[in-house]
Amino acid sequence: MDKINQLSLFREAFYRRERRSVPAARAFAAEALRAWGVVGRRDDVLLCVSELATNALLHGVPPGRGFRMHLALDKGEGGALRVEVHDSGGGDVRAPARCPQGGDSGGRGLLLVAEVADDWGVRRRDPGKVVWCEFAAISVGAQPLADARRTRAHSSRTTAAPAQRSTAPPVARIPQEAPHMTFRSTTTLRTVLSALVLTLSVLFAPGFGLAATQDAYAVSKLTHAQATSMFSSAGITWSSSGGCSNRNVSTCTSFDQLNLATAQGAVTLRHASGCAINITGGTETGHASGTYSHWNGYKLDMGKSTCLTNYIHRFTYIGLRGDGAPQYKSGSGNIYADEGSHWDVLYYNCGGC
Repeated sequence: MDKINQLSLFREAFYRRERRSVPAARAFAAEALRAWGVVGRRDDVLLCVSELATNALLHGVPPGRGFRMHLALDKGEGGALRVEVHDSGGGDVRAPARCPQGGDSGGRGLLLVAEVADDWGVRRRDPGKVVWCEFAAISVGAQPLADARRTRAHSSRTTAAPAQRSTAPPVARIPQEAPHMTFRSTTTLRTVLSALVLTLSVLFAPGFGLAATQDAYAVSKLTHAQATSMFSSAGITWSSSGGCSNRNVSTCTSFDQLNLATAQGAVTLRHASGCAINITGGTETGHASGTYSHWNGYKLDMGKSTCLTNYIHRFTYIGLRGDGAPQYKSGSGNIYADEGSHWDVLYYNCGGC
């Protein structure tokens, strides 16, 4: 940290290596935001707090140690909010250049941080490292409460101190599905949180401890109910000519065994484009076979609209498919094929989710 700003508010708290530290850190951050009068992007901040705390707990805190969380709010015009988690472990922290697949042991949390926060990165400390994220132009809707009190509840304290920015560059920025990702809302957070619950539900299920983290990320397939919950939260609709969701009936639209990355890619497209999206084909039988197929969870059919077509045409045209369908490739590598009545979308990854 190198730039001193005397108008900043600062809080920090220490947490031990235990499960309850993640909800405790989130509650600590929520109270700080309330006390400071922060109203803009509150849910975004709390999601990133949870993710950074979870990342530290699982990967950055050796047995017998803990992690420290710092929150700093610049009260000046156009001020930013910074979240830092200081751990005492080793290893590199990098968000993968693609979305984690079923056999991957982690990486989803930092993808969420990279998508939700305006900036993030890592810098070294001795011992360990600091993983941070920032939110620009945070809206403060009320006069912050007095921040002079000092507490020690759960080894935490509240102080007024300088806030500074790291000169370390962000580590591994994530390729975006959209050329310019500007959509921020509570709806976005509900959708991201839905995906978070799906990927972390095994981790905190009864019978699983910190040593079982690899198993926690083994599930990448969704049930129909899980997928429709994600889509509904994002404002995505779906329909079928048969009015059904049976995967074994070709006139149905089913999301059973849909890849999580595919669902996240559709959600990312919805928010990035701002267009209404209606899914007309999922994992049901009747589509072309192959590794990257509808049946295997990689593809969705989306009804065409002027808004969606105009948005997809911003991607790179890569020529005709073997069947003559024009193809467009997004920056993250996903393929959109124009099949006349609908878009056939192949999600190799989640598209910056």
